[in-house]
Amino acid sequence: MIRTLDENDLDAFIRIRRDSLNQDPRLFGASPNAPIPREETRMQLKAHSKENFILGYFERRELVGMLGFVRHKNEKKRHKGYVWGVFVYDVHRGKGIGSKLLQECIDRVVALLKLRQFII
Repeated sequence: MIRTLDENDLDAFIRIRRDSLNQDPRLFGASPNAPIPREETRMQLKAHSKENFILGYFERRELVGMLGFVRHKNEKKRHKGYVWGVFVYDVHRGKGIGSKLLQECIDRVVALLKLRQFII
C-alpha cells in the first residue's frame, strides 16, 4: 500500500531515513552521521501538500520504501519539481516497489499546474 506519510509516521520515517543514509551513503546528499531533528521532521511531515510530500510503501503495516517530492517555491522555478530520498530496503527490492512509488509520484505531480520539469 502506498500513502503520504504524515506526523503519525515520524518514528518509521526517521528509521527508514537513517537506514537509507547508513546503507547507501553514496546515493544521498545527507551524511549518515547527520542528526535528524525530531520536531522539525514532525512539522515537515505534518505540513505535507500536493507540492511537497513523502510517499511511503507499506507491507503489513511496515514502512519498507519511501520517495520524497518537492516543488520549487521560487516563482521563477515553480515549473520544476524534484524527487529525493528514494529508498527500498534490500529484502524488498526486486518487487517493483520503487517503480510503484515513482509512478504514484508522477500521477500526483501531473495534476500540478505549470509543472514542466520533473527531475529524478
